[in-house]
Amino acid sequence: MKKNCAIGLMIVVILIGISACQKAGEIIKENLQTPKVSLEDLAVTGVSSSKLDLAAKLGVDNPNPIGLNLAGLDYALELSGKPVFSGESSEGMSIAASGKSTVKVPISLTYDNLKKVYDLASGKDEIPYRLSGQVKLNTPIGPMPIPYNVSGKLPVVRAPKIAEVGLKVRNLSITEAKFDVSIKLDNPNSFPLDISKLSYQLKMDGKDFSEGEMESASIPAKSEGELTIPVSMDLMAVGNWAFNLLQKGSSDYELTYDAKYQIKDWPVKQQEKKTGTLKIKK
Repeated sequence: MKKNCAIGLMIVVILIGISACQKAGEIIKENLQTPKVSLEDLAVTGVSSSKLDLAAKLGVDNPNPIGLNLAGLDYALELSGKPVFSGESSEGMSIAASGKSTVKVPISLTYDNLKKVYDLASGKDEIPYRLSGQVKLNTPIGPMPIPYNVSGKLPVVRAPKIAEVGLKVRNLSITEAKFDVSIKLDNPNSFPLDISKLSYQLKMDGKDFSEGEMESASIPAKSEGELTIPVSMDLMAVGNWAFNLLQKGSSDYELTYDAKYQIKDWPVKQQEKKTGTLKIKK
């Protein structure tokens, strides 16, 4: 008898707990406000001969007095009405209570995908874009998908191209060499290319030959500019091969190019490698 009473009491307690949880869930559901998603920025972050890197920043405005958790999101990008990229992320993060949190979405586009879009945009400085998808939040009442659909215009950005690499000897002795490394850079864009920093590593005949950097240069829109970096080399430390190489008229080379640009108020990176035959001028 006592055992039956104890079991009955446990069932009553469980039912009361379930009822309380259901009521609490209903109260939360009635009072939980749907967060809003907006686009804070869609920026170009990197260019190369093969791809264009973008970064979208989505602002999630949570009007509720409790924090929420991001369970994931999906996204699709259209340029000039053509789908060019889609993806999803399951990376979580905390969404602050009564405030706005920023969710970053990395987007990488190959120029093979962009070619048709850019061909249609021939002569235009900007193209329309549309970014859409869902931000998925975990809430006390279960998953909450929040759709978003934002649009705007994105500048047409093409990768600057290394047109030519040169080397001119200014002074050569048994102990020291002074020369200029020149990089001709083609800016195919309709806006000036402002270089905030540039560094390079140069191999000649398969050996490390020179490295250096420069700051603050600008190449006008749709123009070719020559960047010149003066170099001094201690030939006693490097060895005879460098002296003999500089006396030659040409050499096979490999240039590693690492630049930081300022494009439309965005810091943009470019990393490239170029190989070929370099003429040594005296």
